[in-house]
Amino acid sequence: MKKYLYILIMAGAAMMLAACNDYLDVVPDNRTEIDNVDKVGMLLGGSYPYYNYAEMLNPRVDNVTDKGEGTSSGIDTNRDSFFWRDVQNQTTQCTPTQFWVGSWASIAGANGALDAVAELEKDPTADQQLLSYYKGEGLTLRAYNHFLMACIFCKFYDLDNAGNNSTNAGLPYVKEQETEIHRQFDRGTVEQLWDNIRTDLEEGLSLIGPDNTYSVPKYHFNQYAANTFASRYYLYHGDFAKVVETASKVVPQPTVIPGANVPANDVAAVFVTNNFHPWTTTYNTMTSSTDIKLGYNSTSAPSNLLLADGASYIGMYTNSWRYATSSPDCNRTVSAANPTGAAFAYKIFHSGDYNYYVPKFYYYFKRTTINASTGVYHTEYIYFRMEEALINRAEAYARMDKYDEAIADLNLFCRTRIVNYNETTHALTLAKIASFYAATVRDGNFYMNKYNAFGSQGWSDEKKALVHFILFCRQAEYLHESLRYWDMVRYKIECTHETHPSVGSRSNTLYPGDDRWVLQIPETVTLAGIEQNPRTNLLSPEW
Repeated sequence: MKKYLYILIMAGAAMMLAACNDYLDVVPDNRTEIDNVDKVGMLLGGSYPYYNYAEMLNPRVDNVTDKGEGTSSGIDTNRDSFFWRDVQNQTTQCTPTQFWVGSWASIAGANGALDAVAELEKDPTADQQLLSYYKGEGLTLRAYNHFLMACIFCKFYDLDNAGNNSTNAGLPYVKEQETEIHRQFDRGTVEQLWDNIRTDLEEGLSLIGPDNTYSVPKYHFNQYAANTFASRYYLYHGDFAKVVETASKVVPQPTVIPGANVPANDVAAVFVTNNFHPWTTTYNTMTSSTDIKLGYNSTSAPSNLLLADGASYIGMYTNSWRYATSSPDCNRTVSAANPTGAAFAYKIFHSGDYNYYVPKFYYYFKRTTINASTGVYHTEYIYFRMEEALINRAEAYARMDKYDEAIADLNLFCRTRIVNYNETTHALTLAKIASFYAATVRDGNFYMNKYNAFGSQGWSDEKKALVHFILFCRQAEYLHESLRYWDMVRYKIECTHETHPSVGSRSNTLYPGDDRWVLQIPETVTLAGIEQNPRTNLLSPEW
C-alpha cells in the first residue's frame, strides 16, 4: 500500500481492514487519486473513528460493579479493564489495539484529505472556500485522534508538575502520509504532543465552515462540535479562559449572572431548555428504552454535535456485561441525592436483578453479506454534545474562583435535569452546595485533601464542594460514556473494585500515579520503534 502508516500496519491493519466500512476498505490504495473537492469531502466523511473508547474505559472507573454474572461477548475487554489489566484478547471489538489501529486509520484519512487540499489549492478552478472548510475539518479530526490517544496511551498532561510534560513519553504526531514502509518513530514528549494538538486544533477552528457545508453536519466536525472539543482540550490543559471562550460559542452565557437561579426567560435558559436532551419532558414519559435510545442518538436531537457509527458491543451489552452498572452504582450517581434537593431525571431501566442502565446506545447488526448469519455489532456513538460544553465551562469558572458564574451554569444544567424544576426550591447557591458537602470535603480521605490535585488541599471548603458537585454532574450525565475516567485521572481519585461474593469478595484499589491508569500500547508497535508504557510503578497488588 502506498502512503500508509507503518505504525498502523504493525498494529494489525488486516484486522482493521476486515472491519472497516466499504469506503475505508478502498481508500488507502487510492489516496493519490483524491483529485477534486468532492472526493476530499468523501474521504473526510469516511475517516471518522471506527471504534469508541467507552467500552474499554468504562469498566475501569468507580461506578461499575462485579455482578457475578453477565454476557461473555466482548468479555475480555470488559473483564480485564475492570481488573486494570492489559487486555489479553485483542481480536474482539473496541480493544485498546483496535482503538489504536482505528485512530491511526482516521489520522491517515485526515492526512490524505489535507494532502489533497494542498494540491487542489493550486487549481484556480477548484472551490477554494470549500477547500478551506475541509482543511479546517481535516486539521481538527487529526488533532482529535491524537488527543484521544494522548489521554489514553500516555501519562496525562501534568498541571501540578509542568516539568514532567517535557520528560514523559508522548506519541508521534503524524502530519503527513508515510512513504517509508520501515520508518522508525520517536514517541517524543507529552508536551510536544499536546502542543501539536493545540496548533492543529486552533488552525482548524479558524477554518471550519457553517453547517450547510455538509449534507449531514453532525457526522463532521462542525463549528459546535469543534468548539466543544476545544473546551475539553483547554480544560485538561488548564487554559480556563479559553474553556469559557470556546464553550460559550456552543451554549450562550446568561444575560445576567445573579449567583443563583437563571430566570426561565433568560436567553441561556431558553437555549438549554430547547436544545439539551429532554430527560425531564419527552424521555420522562417514555416507557420503552428503545424509544429513548432512538431519540438520544438521533441527528435531529439538537444536543448531539458529532456522531459516528462504528463497530462496538456497547449498544448491545451495556446492561448485561458482568462488570458494569448495578443498582447501587445508579444510587451513587444518576439517582443520588444532590444539593438541589431533588434527584436528576435520568430514566433507569433494568433487566434481571443486577443489570441497571440508562438507555443511551442504539445498536444494529451489520451482516457480512446480505444472506449471512455472521456480522458485526455496530453502535452509533455520540462523541460530543452540548451538555459537555456547559459542564466544562462551569468547571473552568470554579477553577478561576468565579463562583457566581459557575453556579449560574450549574443552575442552567439542573433546570434541564430536574422534573418540575422550581426556581425557589431547586436553585443552587454556593452556601447550599457547601452545606450539602460539608462533611465530605472535611474528611481527610476526601480525594482533594488526600492527594492534593491542583493544590486542592488549600482550597476553601466552598470551592472543594463546588468542584466536587461539578464532577458529580459530569459523572451522572455521562454514565456509561467514560468521561469519568479522565476526571478521576485529573483529580487523582482512587478507584476501588471488589469481586463478587461468589469468587471471594476480594477488594483492590487503583491509586493515583499507578502505571495502570495509562493503557498499554500494542506490543507489535515496538517494531516501529515505539516503546511500550512501563508497568513498574504498581501501587497495589495485581489481581
